[in-house]
Amino acid sequence: MAGKRALARVRAAVATTLLGSSAAALLGAVPAAAGPPPPHHGTGHRPPPVNRRIVAEAARHLGQHYVFGATGPRAFDCSGLVYFVYRKEGVRVPRQAQAQFRAAHRLRRAQARRGDLVFYHERNGFTFHVAIYTGHGNTIVAANPRQGVIREHIWSRRVTFGSFTHRR
Repeated sequence: MAGKRALARVRAAVATTLLGSSAAALLGAVPAAAGPPPPHHGTGHRPPPVNRRIVAEAARHLGQHYVFGATGPRAFDCSGLVYFVYRKEGVRVPRQAQAQFRAAHRLRRAQARRGDLVFYHERNGFTFHVAIYTGHGNTIVAANPRQGVIREHIWSRRVTFGSFTHRR
């Protein structure tokens, strides 16, 4: 019994770290906390409320299929996941990763908040991949046909952070 409680505490801590307390509570990972969620690691600022909803919505699609060109609701490619989740939360974004990068407000890594975007670039600067930042170097992304929508650590140094919901 003690092992089950310890496992539940670990799961709750991971969900709260990745999603924030409000989103984790919405998903049933932890009980709803009284008071506001803790500030985002690194910036000392809470993400805008829409960013918390973006992360919660993206998390609802974990495990769904990757299909090139798909924009949901049951299958996505990387930019299609961003397009679907952001539009569902009332934020208009372009459809493709390169266009999303061009339209987003650029952020320094320290300014990035949960729900912002992580753009991956080739050496020539072309944006070939995009993910939704969940904090602490982690993302939710429609990765590839084998993995589908997953949680993934930022795996490249050639990334740019961007936002459609705040300027810093």
